[in-house]
Formats: sequence, structure tokens, C-alpha cells
Amino acid sequence: MRSRLAPLPRRDPGTRERLLATAARVFADRGYAATTIRDVCKRARANVAAVNYHFGSKEQLYVETLRWAMTLCQGEDTAELLTFAARDDLSRAERLVGTIRRFALGMLAARPSWHQHLMFREMTSPTLALDRIVDEFLGPRFDALRRAVAPYVADGDRRTVDLHVMSIIGQLLYHKLAGAVALRLLKEPSYGPALAGRIVDHVAAFTLRSLEGRRRRSRRKD
Repeated sequence: MRSRLAPLPRRDPGTRERLLATAARVFADRGYAATTIRDVCKRARANVAAVNYHFGSKEQLYVETLRWAMTLCQGEDTAELLTFAARDDLSRAERLVGTIRRFALGMLAARPSWHQHLMFREMTSPTLALDRIVDEFLGPRFDALRRAVAPYVADGDRRTVDLHVMSIIGQLLYHKLAGAVALRLLKEPSYGPALAGRIVDHVAAFTLRSLEGRRRRSRRKD
């Protein structure tokens, strides 16, 4: 007697990658809540059962899509950043400036529009996936900056160091999220290599002067 159960789809690495690439664009365009598995599968030319087979659920598909997108666009940047931040053969200032520069260039690097929309949606309307993204991708980058800032804030607690790191990220985030406004104020057509380099150098120098000034004031107080 022939089974009435639908056969499981064959394991096909191409199908999984195609589902992730398609899901990234659909989730970026419609958001998590408005996207259905059927939407993704139709555009990916895949059987609906393939999502359950490769990911188990819509929620897990979304989580894996975010992880795939972050690895695709920031994997190498993050690895280089962590390696540099761990160097102990550099002066305090060299480590701070170099870490900020690498963090900033990675953050300001050109990304596909779908990647920006996907991450912006998750950060402004967070889902359960955000904890995974912070733990695996954003947290390690944040910790690299913490390591570079901490020597200048020896008299402060962890929260003080964290707030200094967030000040660095905030300066860069303005150009990432309000770039269209910034370009008009700067009277520039786009973020070319020269402008991006100038912004990175400014943020690094501004932060270094601020932290060195704080350290001098702390030493005088002592």
C-alpha cells in the first residue's frame, strides 16, 4: 500500500543556501511577521516541506537567515578585529586607534541594501533572534572595543567603559542610519573611500583625545 505521507525532500546543499538567500530578501522587504514560509519557498523555487526539513520552523529559518547574513557580510571583518584587539605588542594608543579604525571600516563598509534593511528591522522591531545575533556577532565586536577602551578608564566601573564604547559606536551609527542626511550636510555625493577614511580618522582621534584627557584629569585628582 502506498504511503500517504509526503516524502522528505532530498538533502540538497543548494536548496538550503537558496532558501537563506531568498529569505534574507523577503524578510528584509516584509519583516518577520508579514513573511510566510510559502512566500520564501515560492521565490526560492523550493518545496514548502524543504523549510521544515532544513530549518524546522519559520522562526528557526529567520534565525539562521540573520546568522547567514551576518557571517556573509561581517565574518572576515570581525575575525580581523578580534585578532588585532588581542595584540599585546602595541601601545595603549595604538591599540585604541587601530581597533576603532578596524571596527569603523567594517561598520561603514558598503553592504547590499537587503542586508541593511534586514538588520534595521531586527534592531528596531526585535524578535527572539536578536539575542543570538548579539551573542554571536555584535557582542564580540563590542568586547573588542571594550578591551581597547578599558585601559583609559581604570578608575571607572564596567558601565563607564560600556558607555564610552557606545559613544564610539554612536558616532559611526549616525553615518550608517542617517547617511542620506549626513551626505547632504557634508555636501558629498556618496561615502567614497576618502570620505569614509576621514570619518574613521576623526572618530579615532576624537575618542583618543577624550580618553587621554579623562585619564589626565583622573591622575591629577589622585
